[in-house]
Amino acid sequence: MDRLETSLSETLTRFYPLAGRYIKDGNWVDCNDEGVEFFVAKVKGCRLSEFLSRRDEMIDQISHLAGGEFTSPVVSIQISMFDCGGLVMGFRLSHYLFDAFSAISFFTSWATASRQGMDDHEIWPTFGVSNSILAGAANDLRLPKMKPMPRLMGTDNGVTKRIVFDGAEVSALRAISHDPSFPRKPSRVEVVTALIWKARMRVSRAKHGRLRTSLAAHTINLRPRIIPPLPRWSFGNLQSRVTTKFMAAADDDRLPELKDLVGLLIDSFTKSKETVVRRMCLLCRCKKGMSYMKLQRKVK
Repeated sequence: MDRLETSLSETLTRFYPLAGRYIKDGNWVDCNDEGVEFFVAKVKGCRLSEFLSRRDEMIDQISHLAGGEFTSPVVSIQISMFDCGGLVMGFRLSHYLFDAFSAISFFTSWATASRQGMDDHEIWPTFGVSNSILAGAANDLRLPKMKPMPRLMGTDNGVTKRIVFDGAEVSALRAISHDPSFPRKPSRVEVVTALIWKARMRVSRAKHGRLRTSLAAHTINLRPRIIPPLPRWSFGNLQSRVTTKFMAAADDDRLPELKDLVGLLIDSFTKSKETVVRRMCLLCRCKKGMSYMKLQRKVK
């Protein structure tokens, strides 16, 4: 536990905004080095193996905590210790400040620091990317008031499930869903998305009596897609959404082939690369849901 705390402190020296405080009225982060919330809890009468055997139930319970009003501090962490010596780590972060890639880079950095220290650590996050993208205009950008994230989970209409796909089966799906006319081989994400999408179409057709037009949406990392590419460890909300549309024919209720859906997905991702710079400009102006968050660091 001491090592976890020490390595967390070391990691926060690089990810310093996470140790600051969110100022709601001005929509900015005061990088005052006050630190993150860190809790240690003891779980009595339960072993980690028992907890993992009920993970689907636990995921559904935890999802009830998602969304809602974001408060300061920026990051909250809880370590739950089991009698057997195992532990579970829980995190509370905010999408107001950073996307999933930034969160993963923080966790990866902390894990590396805990295992081997900071000396050979390759993750050096960079901040203020919006300033460079807006070419100096960011300082004059008026920021909108951020609304609380909606509570999509924890309602009577919401269901949370964990689905595990076997690696060999996914590889087989990639092979049978490829077509020589495709510009490239389908990715694992594309074939799994197509499989789930087709299953949802089948359910929708059974429910409504006809095949309906539908959309599939993916969030993409903008860092390598901007020209020129942004630094790999750029920190913030640097993401966009790619949507793929299936048009149902009025006189045909047959489900599309898996290969057809994969082709639509590949086409959408290919076209997204051609428009990503224009879309990034829209994102930076907060018209596509990405906020530009001011950072202020006190000089001591």
